[in-house]
Amino acid sequence: MAGDQVICPCCGHRVIDEMLPEGLQLSNLQRRIFSIVQRAGPSGIPADVLVERVYANDPNGGPLTARRSVYVTICKLNSKLLDYKMVLRANGGGHGSFGEYVLKRL
Repeated sequence: MAGDQVICPCCGHRVIDEMLPEGLQLSNLQRRIFSIVQRAGPSGIPADVLVERVYANDPNGGPLTARRSVYVTICKLNSKLLDYKMVLRANGGGHGSFGEYVLKRL
């Protein structure tokens, strides 16, 4: 697993690096989603909050289909994570709700 300490060149504080499995290649969007869900911990992150955080730095707030884009990216990300015995899953949720996304080890 990656775990080298990274120091921010601007403020000098330690940057928390996600514990990505060695060799796992992710797109920028996949890495962002993985990082957000991982940092949410075992309680997870609601789908709407995840979408907001994924596109927080986008001046337009992301695409009109932001939720769908995140869902498709998670599906593609999961196909890569399966080789590392991990998966992102939405827990709970009722009618019209996707629940909280969590990182699960298989």
